[in-house]
Amino acid sequence: MPQGLRVLIVEDVPVEAELVVRQLADGGIPCAHLRVDTEERFRAALLRFRPHIILSDFTLPAFDGLSALDIARHEAPHIPFIFVSGTIGEERAIEALKRGAVDYVLKTNPARLVPAVRRALREVSERVRRLTAERHIRDSEQRLRDIVDTAQDWIWELDSQRRYVFSSESVRGALGLAVKDVIGAPFEGFLHDHDRAPFVATLERLNSERRTATGIVARWRHADGEFRWLEGNLLALIAPDGSVRGFRGTHRDITERKQQQERIARLTRMLQMQSGVNAAAVRIGERDELLREACRLAVQLGGYEHAMISLVSADGRRAVPWHRLGASLAADDGQLEFAIADDTESDSSLIGRALRSGEITLYTDLTQAQPAAAGRDAAVWRGFKFVVALPLSVDGARIGALSLASRESGLLSDEELRLLQDMTANLSFALCSVSVSTSCCATVSLRKPHRR
Repeated sequence: MPQGLRVLIVEDVPVEAELVVRQLADGGIPCAHLRVDTEERFRAALLRFRPHIILSDFTLPAFDGLSALDIARHEAPHIPFIFVSGTIGEERAIEALKRGAVDYVLKTNPARLVPAVRRALREVSERVRRLTAERHIRDSEQRLRDIVDTAQDWIWELDSQRRYVFSSESVRGALGLAVKDVIGAPFEGFLHDHDRAPFVATLERLNSERRTATGIVARWRHADGEFRWLEGNLLALIAPDGSVRGFRGTHRDITERKQQQERIARLTRMLQMQSGVNAAAVRIGERDELLREACRLAVQLGGYEHAMISLVSADGRRAVPWHRLGASLAADDGQLEFAIADDTESDSSLIGRALRSGEITLYTDLTQAQPAAAGRDAAVWRGFKFVVALPLSVDGARIGALSLASRESGLLSDEELRLLQDMTANLSFALCSVSVSTSCCATVSLRKPHRR
């Protein structure tokens, strides 16, 4: 019950109004009251007196209770309205209740007045609390919607079948897709083949352990066909019966950070490889052994999956494989010959181009090589993407090339390219200082068999 209860009484007889006030006070409901008996005063009281409850006679000389009820329902529908009348028939009582009155009390039964008022005020209080709670819920939901709609992180939810049932608009930034392109789709279709099984295993673990998983990194397919690195936090949604009804999570694009980490890792490997080659040049005094060591360092320290030395034939028109370490680019790469032509039209091999130009030649993504390099399809079939050929010289003459390959594509930074150039120069300088073996100077007709 509100403090300082204000009661508006629609009554033309002052004594009757005073009797109502006394009955309320005797029942433990003290109040401030205002009596009105005309429509004008009633309307003014609604605005100025601002009552908590209205008690109205049914019939007045210049006004009537039903008109007062209609005005109150229109102007102040939250204020409870109770008829207190000496005579009111059943039909009129029913009509009054239908039109919005909360109760009616006969003046001949005053004992009902206090309980009726208490009940009406309690219902108002409960309705106010309910409306307040509903408003808070709406505000909270709107706040969450605003957060979801403006957050850069992609927020999503999967059902028990692991299909998307919710996605925030940020999926456009993460995957280049509209929300409608995601809803109903299974999550597996967006993951990189190599990352699908680990991600499923994470969901299975959440399913059994009922906990959260943070910092889950995987590659997701973007609408442009490329893959983006996304880092996510996931949790299992538990149904009332204890079962897992789905999963909810957030993902943010960390592609740039991941690429930077990979660049740093590549630089570190290349520095280690360059340092290893320099140390080998001091330690090794025989050219064949130095070249084999360069291949080993490229694979073990440089992180390349393929390293091969090709030597120029005696006539200087072609290069032939002399030593390879790691995976093959082609089934017969040990028997290939690479033409060293005078123009690019007759030479499609990377090694041939490097030996002709004397410069480092590379493909950062072999699948996009134009024109297609010799042996490209076989290398791509084996998963290779990055290929580089480093020309080797002794006393100004190009004696061969060191070719390196990796299954990871990516543009080389200026610093990475400079490290490759420095390593090539250092290796060529070292070759001038070591002794020459028969096999290293071999012509095509005398070259040793391909060694692994």
